[in-house]
Amino acid sequence: MLTLVSVLLCACTTGPTADIVQLAEAERQRLLSGEEILSREVTLAELPQNDLLQVSPAFKAYIDEHAVGSSPKFRYRSLVRHMRRSNFRMAFTLDETTNTAQAFASRSGNCVSFSAMMVAAARYLGLDASFQQVSAPLEDRMLRRRGGGNTRTRVSHIAMSAEYPLGKKTIDFNFQKAPAANALTPLSDEKAFARYFNNRGMEALRNGDRKQAFLNVRKALELDREASYLWNNLATIYKRAGELDLAHDGYSHAMALEPGDAIAGRNLQRLEKLMATTADTGQASSGSEA
Repeated sequence: MLTLVSVLLCACTTGPTADIVQLAEAERQRLLSGEEILSREVTLAELPQNDLLQVSPAFKAYIDEHAVGSSPKFRYRSLVRHMRRSNFRMAFTLDETTNTAQAFASRSGNCVSFSAMMVAAARYLGLDASFQQVSAPLEDRMLRRRGGGNTRTRVSHIAMSAEYPLGKKTIDFNFQKAPAANALTPLSDEKAFARYFNNRGMEALRNGDRKQAFLNVRKALELDREASYLWNNLATIYKRAGELDLAHDGYSHAMALEPGDAIAGRNLQRLEKLMATTADTGQASSGSEA
């Protein structure tokens, strides 16, 4: 199972035509300010609250009822066993990243949602639990945008691990077979939370809500300022708003952070071509985006 990580313009490996340099602090702050999106500079208080691991009263009651045992490790194991035996499953939704409370209530979400729910349950019981990046081939999928057009969406996968009576155990989406240990890399809370807000932002952008898209991706950048995919997605938001110069800065900065990022490189090349053919009019392309 895969989950949305970033929205990109194209997955080709062609490089940009411009020299790539990291942005100066003033240029980065202009991108982060959101003034061209919000008509004023954003404040940190406006950014979404981190509710990914929110445990609702209903979920607490569920955990308390089914997590039985002499220690937190045994209680968590009994909870997982109950969920497996009772066929607790979530409907996979690539284009809707739910938080823990929503995932439990709706039984829907993606691997960010499922992993967060299981991390939250383990921590509620007093256990050490963490997100895990799964090494697997990336996949591109086309999603429809509200108002027409397509978004090419690149997806990757995460799971989680928690303490068990005999050591750490990895739990994957809907309790499917866990990936091999050598396919897992620990993912910090900050980076996992950043993916959650990135996903929410890209979902908002596909629905035509550039303000919420910006606020969520801006929140993600507060958590993971060096992630090239976040700057790439911030640039995509500016491009959709017709702010092509800012989009150019965002794609360039993404490339500077990760020179091998073929996605940002292709996005930058497409944008430069668009800027040349539209004489910097700010007209957005009507083609497929990713």
